[in-house]
Amino acid sequence: MSDQSFHDGADAHRRGDYVTAHRKYLEAAEQGHAEAQFELGRMYISGEGCQKDYATAAHWTRKAAKQGHKSAQFNLGWMYSHGHGVKEDEAQAKHWYREAGFGKERRLRGGVAGDSAKSGKQGKRERRLPESIRHIVEEAEARYGKVFDWLAER
Repeated sequence: MSDQSFHDGADAHRRGDYVTAHRKYLEAAEQGHAEAQFELGRMYISGEGCQKDYATAAHWTRKAAKQGHKSAQFNLGWMYSHGHGVKEDEAQAKHWYREAGFGKERRLRGGVAGDSAKSGKQGKRERRLPESIRHIVEEAEARYGKVFDWLAER
């Protein structure tokens, strides 16, 4: 049931029917569907199909993040770093950014999830930003500057 509700929600979201998308994502999220929890969190951030509510966004985003959803982990880190829906907490922000796979060894541009490429003549493999969250990083950087500078210091 949760997969069908999620797919119905995704179809409604693509059509711009945000109220139906919210309802279907909620059905799936309540059954533990991580992608639905993530999408529901995003809807509460943007106000699509519901009232903007950062605390509720953090609730659903955290549920998805705890299931290992990388984009949710990144978003939760961002929420902690900026105090949106949660108390601002640099340690929690760093924790969730790192859970999402970010740190000084990561590049912030290019590639897709699981992709790696040879770098230079040494043949070193470099990790790349997952496609699923590249747009989030670009938006965050456009609004707030380089969000990962302090991660590179560790």
